Amino acid sequence: MRLGYVCSIVSPICAAVSACMLWPLAWSQEIGGPDVRAFMLSIAAGLTVSSILFLVGRVAGQEERELGDAIVATVMAWVTVSAIGALPYWLGGYAATFTDALFESVSAFTTTGATALAAPCPRSVLFWRALTQWLGGAGVLLFGLWIMPLPPTGARSDSPLAQLRMKPQDLRFYSTRLLGVYSLLTAACCTMMAIGGITGFEALTGSFALLSTGGFPASVSSGSPWLAWAALFFMFVAGSSFMLHYRFLTGDFKSCLASEEFRLYSGIVAISALTICADLVFHGIYPLREAAGRGLFQAAGVTTTTGYVGSFGLLPPYSRMLLFFLMFSGGCSLSTAGGIKAMRLLILWRQMRSGLTKLLHPQAVTRVRVDGMVVREEVLDGVTSFFTLYLALFLAGTMLASLLGADLGSALYDVASMLGNVGCPPGEAIGSYCSASALRKWLYLVLMLLGRLELQAVSLLLLPGAWRR
Repeated sequence: MRLGYVCSIVSPICAAVSACMLWPLAWSQEIGGPDVRAFMLSIAAGLTVSSILFLVGRVAGQEERELGDAIVATVMAWVTVSAIGALPYWLGGYAATFTDALFESVSAFTTTGATALAAPCPRSVLFWRALTQWLGGAGVLLFGLWIMPLPPTGARSDSPLAQLRMKPQDLRFYSTRLLGVYSLLTAACCTMMAIGGITGFEALTGSFALLSTGGFPASVSSGSPWLAWAALFFMFVAGSSFMLHYRFLTGDFKSCLASEEFRLYSGIVAISALTICADLVFHGIYPLREAAGRGLFQAAGVTTTTGYVGSFGLLPPYSRMLLFFLMFSGGCSLSTAGGIKAMRLLILWRQMRSGLTKLLHPQAVTRVRVDGMVVREEVLDGVTSFFTLYLALFLAGTMLASLLGADLGSALYDVASMLGNVGCPPGEAIGSYCSASALRKWLYLVLMLLGRLELQAVSLLLLPGAWRR
């Protein structure tokens, strides 16, 4: 491992996250209160860690990086900023243990939205939790891509950037543009929320939650119909590809409508909403008009992995099962959503159809195409291996959760939720992590990180070839 390269990547990210802790201080209601002291100590600790990493990087020197170094830097950056981000919860006494504080921080940075905090928190801490969602959704992710594009691998083989074989400088160019689009949409969402009559604090934290698909402040989806429809719109936008948003803003409208991934993503949300609506009406739970709105909101809330589903316990069995499967699908590639992603599902479906065609016609030459382009063999292999790893990790996580005391239903639901970075419906006992054991929280914590990181990239660390020159 090239220690100098890894430390040079992680050090500025730690410094940036530590500097971001100054913003929540503006929402502190008491000068010298426990939240202020917690944030000041956390800033000092974060800058100290950043300085140590910087010095280690200078002493170790810079060498030509390898694939394993880039992956280690990515993993180390996520883990380090999550640990730094956990300090305000722990030092302020808002988390019972450091495990709870780290769980909360990882949940925010991975945009999962699950919580382990039982004590009430001041607005400064709530703002920090919302801000770390936003940083996790795009800031840390896109900044990491901007300074450290990974070498060509199947890890992001579903990405349009990988499909077009873009150069590192092109990747940096588009990463900064996508971050600009992300910021613009966040500002638009905040404005729409403020028009709905909520406070500036609620509008800002709500926009952070919606555009990052994190879903911590559940209040943004309640209240007036304006807020509910605004939340629905921006959830759907956040689950779409930010590359499409960039092309739309630059005048390329046709590519948005021609995107097969976007059409599949929209179709999944629409069909799921219709069937949930029919299920709610059939069981007499809601009238047609209310069932249509709830069905659409719940389908979008889970597909985009935002986690806003409302009264999950009131849903009929079919709707619950459908939402469970939607946790796996996720949004589009190059979005803030988690899950498997619509592009991978599209490639898997067409790969399966191509295989069946070859069984019927062994001499036929078939090609898997997406958006009119032939999908390369290494891309097909990467998508297949990702899907296999995802399911294997889900099964292994479910077994471990059951071993650590979760019943079967809770284990299945929790592991799918953590791995897909969905979070849990508010007020549902199956989603309560305050009472979960420390070992279960650590398991879910690891699953959240693996769900946000690329499974194949992390798995490559186990192969000796990734470390050879």
